[in-house]
Amino acid sequence: MEKPHHSISQILKNDTVHIGLLYFLLFAGGLWHALGVFQNMMRYLASPMMIGLAIILLMKVYPVFRDLRGRYFMWSTGVFVSGFAVELIGVSTGHIFGIYSYGFILQPQLFNVPIAIGCAWFTMLISSAAVIQRFVPFSHRLPSWIFAIAVACMMVFFDSIMEHAAVRLHYWQWEQGMPTMQNYAAWFVIGFFLIFIGRQLRLFRTAVPMFSFHVFFAQIIYFIMTLA
Repeated sequence: MEKPHHSISQILKNDTVHIGLLYFLLFAGGLWHALGVFQNMMRYLASPMMIGLAIILLMKVYPVFRDLRGRYFMWSTGVFVSGFAVELIGVSTGHIFGIYSYGFILQPQLFNVPIAIGCAWFTMLISSAAVIQRFVPFSHRLPSWIFAIAVACMMVFFDSIMEHAAVRLHYWQWEQGMPTMQNYAAWFVIGFFLIFIGRQLRLFRTAVPMFSFHVFFAQIIYFIMTLA
């Protein structure tokens, strides 16, 4: 009996394969940082990995919101632009997150802010929403403001781990060495605002793919490993 043939396109559509690759690559990256090997390569790959992950996530989530694709792409663009804009204002004035500056690792930069940062905001919002959807099965019935609070809390939790790793990796530096409560309050407010808008556009009433959920925890593992 002839064995079933699996085309490359079918393999690429397999979420299990993508999730496995996600953990493998981020675990390998964290291990390299912990061992102090391939450091130059990791510096060059930092921004492309952030941008690439956002693009993959954008396309992975698209089928869920296909009937709302106009709103989805409008929201996604708005998140990228807003994320970049608040970082630009923040790094220029110190009034949003506190006083900090970006290093030379994340390239290219526009007005001293990495382009990849807008992508990072999108990735963190989608993956944080995915965590709430998985941990709170009835989240689609929650009022938008309650759902947004829950997602914003997940984003603050993510940032509390990422900040220490980012400083170690020289992505950015804080004037006082580490961020103050102002940074976390800003993350909460901005995250709440952006996800609330998405929910009002009728997004996130349907569960996003499991890949989104694993993006959150794969990154957490990566950042914890870089702190070793």
